[in-house]
Amino acid sequence: GLGSLAVAADATARSTTLVRGGATGTGVSLAGAAAITVSTILTAARIGTGPALIADGDVTVAATQVAPTTTTAKGAAEAGDVAGGAVLALSVVDHAVLATTERDLVATGTITISVGGASSATTVAEAAAGGAPEDDSAGAGTNPTATEQVDGARDFAADTAGSASVPPTLPAPTAPGGTVSVAAAIAITVFSSVAIATVDGVLLDAAAVTITATHHDLATSTATGQPAQRGPPATATIGAAIAITDASVEITASTGPTATIDAAAFTLSAGVGRTTAEGAPATA
Repeated sequence: GLGSLAVAADATARSTTLVRGGATGTGVSLAGAAAITVSTILTAARIGTGPALIADGDVTVAATQVAPTTTTAKGAAEAGDVAGGAVLALSVVDHAVLATTERDLVATGTITISVGGASSATTVAEAAAGGAPEDDSAGAGTNPTATEQVDGARDFAADTAGSASVPPTLPAPTAPGGTVSVAAAIAITVFSSVAIATVDGVLLDAAAVTITATHHDLATSTATGQPAQRGPPATATIGAAIAITDASVEITASTGPTATIDAAAFTLSAGVGRTTAEGAPATA
């Protein structure tokens, strides 16, 4: 017969994107830069459908995922007589870690269904030293607006990574006073993380049953704008910066309405993990 059984999925995936602006000089500086990261990761431990599993020992179904993501765009450190292009950093993160069983489990020892790990998204945009060109929406339209830059980045990400991985729209570059038409630096993080340990429609029969979910999540966006550091330019430059973080996090341990637990001790818990995706002790 079956002794102890362990079903485990353990994944570590690091994504790093770094882009620096173009050449500089005393003439023209094409200082714009765009860094885009799309990170879609699913880690799952699952016992599929079938007849009941009877174990003379412990049964463990555990999934762990650690996935830090860093996206950095930096403009040219020095500007010439003309600044060209804003700096944009975009992170689209969709991470999920799941553990479940789809058949009955009977064990003389313990049954444990668990998920753990950590995910993070760090998005940084540092403007070029000369800032970005002023809004020319009333003119020839050669300089894209902040909204056009964000939409263009989204379209590129969708074309490259697939539309299923990228939301149909991104947060608009706005400030308390309304929409910002032009910015020297734009950092946007769209972060979704799901950690679920669950059972439904099955029997768990053991001396002790534990269903637990712990996960640490962190999403940050930082934008630094720099207006021109030189003398009066031929064209005005903009030093505004916009940072937007749109985060959705779910950490769930659950039993469905048709699950049956037969155990002397039952533990159901969900909470924030104690270690970040970078391996440091969590402070929040």
